[in-house]
Amino acid sequence: MAPRSLPQRAVRAVGESPLVERLAHAQEVAYGPLIDGARRTFLHTDVLGHSLHPSLTDVTTGCWLGTSLLDPSAATMALHRGTARRASAD
Repeated sequence: MAPRSLPQRAVRAVGESPLVERLAHAQEVAYGPLIDGARRTFLHTDVLGHSLHPSLTDVTTGCWLGTSLLDPSAATMALHRGTARRASAD
């Protein structure tokens, strides 16, 4: 068996440490109620039967994409109209 590298030994030592296990348990006790509460929000799958997050992010992304495609064309049209109006006003 090949000798383990220093990062591998460090990861194994941290993973097998009883201190890390106690810390993980303390975090579970402290943050468990928060996480359970977040899972019961109306955006999560438990209440509606499906997740609302994908539709919210897809709509937002679609709006940003549509705006980024349409704004340059609207700006070009406004620029041409402004130039035509200034030329006719002179």
